[in-house]
Amino acid sequence: MPITTLATTVLLILITTFNTGKANYTCYSSSSPEAKNIRSVYDDHQSTGDFWYRNGSQLVPCTFSSIYSSKCSVCLNNSARPETVLVVLCNLTSSVSLVMESPNGHISFSRTGKKLVDRT
Repeated sequence: MPITTLATTVLLILITTFNTGKANYTCYSSSSPEAKNIRSVYDDHQSTGDFWYRNGSQLVPCTFSSIYSSKCSVCLNNSARPETVLVVLCNLTSSVSLVMESPNGHISFSRTGKKLVDRT
């Protein structure tokens, strides 16, 4: 599935599932080869704690449960060509200076859509 199709699907799922205001979901993507080596996602303004830290295993494939399983989910859309890494964050605030990092440094990700709201 191309990244635009997956991103659209993710957005549609979010709109359909979270149409009732407790959670905001923000999605980022990267098809850079380095993105598959992502190690952590964190707020550059915070000296401790990560939104997500890789535990050494491979990235999980993007599924509904992998995307909505925590405050920050990172998954691999291996049906897209090129393969694309998605980062989905829940309740990301405008004060956060988001950093996605690999062992070789920062990785560039693009925001794929607007914030969506869970109004349950």
